[in-house]
Amino acid sequence: MLSSVPENDQASVMLDLNLDDLGKTKTLSVYWNMNSDCFEVKVGVQKKTLTKRGMLSMVSQIYDVRGLVQHFILPAR
Repeated sequence: MLSSVPENDQASVMLDLNLDDLGKTKTLSVYWNMNSDCFEVKVGVQKKTLTKRGMLSMVSQIYDVRGLVQHFILPAR
């Protein structure tokens, strides 16, 4: 396919992209794992006492601006 493009229209420098190990990208506390093409949400919650007030305090610490984990958080609220 590249041979059909005239040589003067080709770029002078070619980059070798390694698509095997892409890693993760984070946006709005949601990670996108590019290798497995899935979203990951990492939650760091400070442990509280197991009372209604303590449970609500732990659930309210979860930052989910995009609403991806609301289905799991809502029953706890």
